[in-house]
Amino acid sequence: AYSWLYELGLYGAFQAAGFGGIMVCRCLLGALSFCGVAWVLFRHATNNWLALGALALVAVVLLPLAAERPWHVTIFFTALTLHAVLSVRDGTPAWRFRLLPLGYVLWANVHIQFVLGFALLGLAWAALLIDRVRTGDRTKNAPLLGLFGTVVGMIEIFG
Repeated sequence: AYSWLYELGLYGAFQAAGFGGIMVCRCLLGALSFCGVAWVLFRHATNNWLALGALALVAVVLLPLAAERPWHVTIFFTALTLHAVLSVRDGTPAWRFRLLPLGYVLWANVHIQFVLGFALLGLAWAALLIDRVRTGDRTKNAPLLGLFGTVVGMIEIFG
């Protein structure tokens, strides 16, 4: 039961309100994934109209997936991880994302696809490393090391 925490929450919603509780969970989970993607799009897009168009596509894609399933948590935490990666790449200090490993602990107990977050972090770190090697710019060390520290912190928690 790799999604034990999700199943426990869904059971609690059913116990509290019957099928109405399940429907509330369905709506909340859909809103969670949609709002997470919307937040990242509008936070990092250079053009709000482009972000709005991308968000419309996301809404069309998410609509058939509107079910009470744990993948909505994965969509949200993937968006959160992407925000952390983009922010660190843009110069935000990595310490601002020091609670990200705790989010991964929650994510790991809600949905098995938390490994996608590790893949995203690894890909971002590799992209920073390749960019540094390609350009020879040593000023890229700060985000590279900060992101590496975040990854190492998560590996220590799960290790």
